[in-house]
Amino acid sequence: MEKPLVSMENEFAVILVAGLAVFGLFFVASQEYNFNSQETSELTLYTESFGQIGDATQDVRTVNFGDFSVGEGRGDVQAYRNEQATVGNRLLGGEKITVKYNATAPQDGHIAFEVLGKDGNGAVYVKVNGNNIFEEKLVTTGTPSVNISEDILRPGNNNIEIGTRRGGLLASTEYSIEDVEITVNDRKFNDYEKSFRVYQYEKQEFTAANLTFTLPVDASTRTAPLEVYLNDENVFSQEISRSTQSVSLDRDQISTGYNTVRFETEGEARYDLENTDLSIRYFGTVEPGTAEASFELNQSTLAFANRESTTEYINFNYVNLMPSDSPVTVEVNDYSDEVMPDQFTSLSLPEGTLQEQNNLRLSGNGSYIVRNLKALSQRPVE
Repeated sequence: MEKPLVSMENEFAVILVAGLAVFGLFFVASQEYNFNSQETSELTLYTESFGQIGDATQDVRTVNFGDFSVGEGRGDVQAYRNEQATVGNRLLGGEKITVKYNATAPQDGHIAFEVLGKDGNGAVYVKVNGNNIFEEKLVTTGTPSVNISEDILRPGNNNIEIGTRRGGLLASTEYSIEDVEITVNDRKFNDYEKSFRVYQYEKQEFTAANLTFTLPVDASTRTAPLEVYLNDENVFSQEISRSTQSVSLDRDQISTGYNTVRFETEGEARYDLENTDLSIRYFGTVEPGTAEASFELNQSTLAFANRESTTEYINFNYVNLMPSDSPVTVEVNDYSDEVMPDQFTSLSLPEGTLQEQNNLRLSGNGSYIVRNLKALSQRPVE
């Protein structure tokens, strides 16, 4: 008996139904994650972009150098400068500061320092050319300011002495002082040099620094450039007249501790500078932040991650918002590690770290951005 013919439409329908059935089986299999497949090499367990963590604001500190002249003419000449010194008086000797200054046409002078500490009850004295112009018992953190009058100074050699008295017949006295500076207003060819301190946190979190100064109307004789040096590096060289100048300084040009700025010129040139300041900007206020998240793993996913052949990772992209590097602590359940992050950071997790319910935490003392954080389970492709 001859079989009936199947129409083209019916044959297409049979094929379509069979195809959908096969597709459905593959879809179901994909939902169950066939982890036995040799093609599976990486599984994403969790992903998150936290954005900015922590906050920081800029602070600024300004060092004021005031008004001064550089070149031929009258100005404040630095006769002595010392970052730290000790003056003392004991029964068998002691220490004092003795300065000899050769003046041309001195008018007046000034002595300044800060008391770091003291031992004993004697007074600090200042003598200029044999005249006792200052004597006082000082306290720690005191900042005496001693003026030298014009009638005390003289053209030629001048002797300036800073010392201490003993607190009693057998007693001794010692003062630790810093930022000791003696200046004399004199007529001569003079440069201007000044020291200033940069603290460690300012260097670490440095963002910018500017040296600014103003030249008033008709205050300059521009026969040679005004030269500015910072720690013996030339940062400015120009013949200038009435203007306000701002010199940008970078992080590598300053040092932690004492730095020296020097203004100078040559020949018959003269520059009168006003409102000379150095401003240092840095991140001074930091509010550390913490990012926390939790994620669950089903039984089949956890079984894949717990295989001996797999390795689990925490990966993320990192952007530091601070000038200095600081560590970040990554915690996953009971596991914790401190890392110095790079732009892309990958952290391997010990076997058995992950559970059905997982807690993730990132924390640090800085301010930073974390994007594309992923918890991954990987195995070698066989």
